Amino acid sequence: MTDASWKYWKISRALPQRFLSILTQLQTGYFPLQQHLYCIKRAESPACPCYKQKPKMMHHYLMECPVHCNPRAWLRLNIPQGNWTMTELLTNERMLKHLFNL
Repeated sequence: MTDASWKYWKISRALPQRFLSILTQLQTGYFPLQQHLYCIKRAESPACPCYKQKPKMMHHYLMECPVHCNPRAWLRLNIPQGNWTMTELLTNERMLKHLFNL
C-alpha cells in the first residue's frame, strides 16, 4: 500500500460515510460546484454567483469565495496555523474534522 493509499484508508476509517463521499468528490473535482455543473450541462455558466468573473472551482469555493467567508474564518480560528493549503485541508485528518465540523 502506498503512503497516499494508507493515509486515505486511515482517514476513511475516521469519517462517517456521508462525509467520506463528500471528501471523495472534493478530492476528485466532481463536487457539484458551478464549474462541474457547467461541464455536465447542468448550469448555464461556470462563473460563481458571488463573483461573475471567477469560475466556481474547488480552490475558489474553499479558499476565496466571499459567500463562504464566515465558515472559512471559523476554520482558520480552529485549525492550527501553518500549512493552510487545499492539499492539507483535504488530506490532514485534524483539518478534515474541523472542515466537516466533527
